[in-house]
Amino acid sequence: MSKFVVPLVLLLALVVTFGTTGCGGEGESDEEVILGLIDQQIAALNDLDLQTVYEMKTPNYRAKATYQEYETFMEQIWGEYIGMAGTKELKASDISMRVEGEWAYVTSKLTINGDVLLTYTDDEPDIMRKVDGQWYDVEEFPADPGYNTDDLPK
Repeated sequence: MSKFVVPLVLLLALVVTFGTTGCGGEGESDEEVILGLIDQQIAALNDLDLQTVYEMKTPNYRAKATYQEYETFMEQIWGEYIGMAGTKELKASDISMRVEGEWAYVTSKLTINGDVLLTYTDDEPDIMRKVDGQWYDVEEFPADPGYNTDDLPK
């Protein structure tokens, strides 16, 4: 089981940071946009649509790591999960957030088939960044090929 959980936690930490490729409809608050994007990203993960998840990363991330590098990394750490596609369902629950200007700090529980795999807390939240009016996933883990300290809050 731990052989599966470590790669899963890494992937969840890498990609369920709730990035975006859009800003949402007119009049929507940042919180509403982020909640909608969480749904989009969870759906992409459940479909193993890594291209969509990659596009939700910050522009700085994508400038540092190509999609092929990202895909190779994800396959290395998630190979076992990819083989189980269609039999597991990822969900985010207990979502709350604090938006401060261009930064959003998200807390949540990530589960797969009801088992809690990762919990983002106030002390270790998932971080999002608004760039040119759009919200993106900020990569927080140095092992990821697109990790870029320029994306982290100062």
